[in-house]
Amino acid sequence: MEGRSSGVRARSSKTDESASDSGGGAVPSPSDGISPGKYFHHRERRITGMKKNVHSSLWRGILKAYPLMQKATVWSIRDGQTTEFWNHPWIDQDTILEKHCLRTLTDDEKLTSVADMVNEQGEWDWTKLNSLLPNVWLSRIAGMETPKHGLGEDTTIWGLEHDGRFRLKSAYLPAANEIDMTDDQGWKELWKWSGPSIVKHFLWLVMHNRLLTNQERTIRKLTNDGSCKACNDGLETIEHIPRKCKKNRGSQTFLQNRTICP
Repeated sequence: MEGRSSGVRARSSKTDESASDSGGGAVPSPSDGISPGKYFHHRERRITGMKKNVHSSLWRGILKAYPLMQKATVWSIRDGQTTEFWNHPWIDQDTILEKHCLRTLTDDEKLTSVADMVNEQGEWDWTKLNSLLPNVWLSRIAGMETPKHGLGEDTTIWGLEHDGRFRLKSAYLPAANEIDMTDDQGWKELWKWSGPSIVKHFLWLVMHNRLLTNQERTIRKLTNDGSCKACNDGLETIEHIPRKCKKNRGSQTFLQNRTICP
């Protein structure tokens, strides 16, 4: 076991270096000293049950990214004790076997682990499986290795990469595809505009209500004064900065002459 542990540490060091080069890292695993069950077991209940300040930008970001993490995370089977056979994605990131079960499962059956579906000979227990799943899924399971004692706890991996490592590149495209901009004519006009990138970025922040105005800062308890310090005339809001601030006449003229921010 000592030699095996050394190999794990050596491999972790190598993959950490690779992840660092690619701008990503691994999904937490037991080899990192983190139990995946702590963060992924009954995940919906753990995340949605927490009460956080609705104005916390960090927490809003976590909640927004969480569905993507759920969709792309896959359980990698080792001893099969942690992974739920029916409710965890372990065949691939898109497959929850309960949706394909031929009958309604009892509450106890829903908690069946992958290890529970292996017989005493260490093979898949086809006497159980044959009556529960269609042939297409039985064939998929037959092509997968059974869990083995001594391999350690099941772990979670990033299902969008062949090596299971998390990388920003593979996470970015699915996240971008989930943004619905089909009805946002202002967005389309903005990205057609050939002006300076810094101005385009500022207007994007305005259109998506992302500017950290003094009003927003009071909500986050970063200041007690939400007024505009430039003109001292009203609250500093998203609407106030480009359109109403007396010290910002240039941007008002600019916006009035363009359709990207009506």
